[in-house]
Amino acid sequence: SKSKKLAVSPPSRDVLAVLFGSAMRARVLLLLSTTETAFTRGELAKRANGTPRAVGREIEELAREGLVHLTRAKGTKSGAALVEFDRQHFLANELRSLLLRAQLSMSTKFATAIANMGNVSYFVLVGLFTGVATPVDLLAVGRVNKSAFERMMAILERDLGRSINYVVLSPEEFEERRALPDRFLMDILESRKIVLVDKLNISSNP
Repeated sequence: SKSKKLAVSPPSRDVLAVLFGSAMRARVLLLLSTTETAFTRGELAKRANGTPRAVGREIEELAREGLVHLTRAKGTKSGAALVEFDRQHFLANELRSLLLRAQLSMSTKFATAIANMGNVSYFVLVGLFTGVATPVDLLAVGRVNKSAFERMMAILERDLGRSINYVVLSPEEFEERRALPDRFLMDILESRKIVLVDKLNISSNP
């Protein structure tokens, strides 16, 4: 495989607060950097589980550093300011990658959900989680407990504040597509990815 495996080492729970000055600031950055959508302060506060006042302080600080920019919403009476992540900032890609990896590493609920899904033989995060365009953001292979998997996805989507595109394949379907080879699957396997489960030893194969 031509992919580059990203090691995921669980950081301490305070690492984002240390790196970004506060946990709320990191939360706001994560929400803004993983979507193309601009939000009002009220919408961000709701998604980040914070008060508008606290989130407003973080937005002002991020704006001073050039990481977010504010625009006025058109067609609204209040003219509420919209907040958007500045994707042209020279640290934009690095910050986004760091935030996503740290968020996933710290999520014990996410790790527990993976373990309880069933007999999972391969589980990788791509696309959204690595900053490289792929057909989906998550691939799971195995005999998956559908209810457990959907619960895990609900937790992940709630934490990230956005929907996740994913595909689940049975071992037979995975091997059949891999043998063809199926372009959809190969785009995922050849992309940069975060490998969480690999009982098939795919990452060690050339």
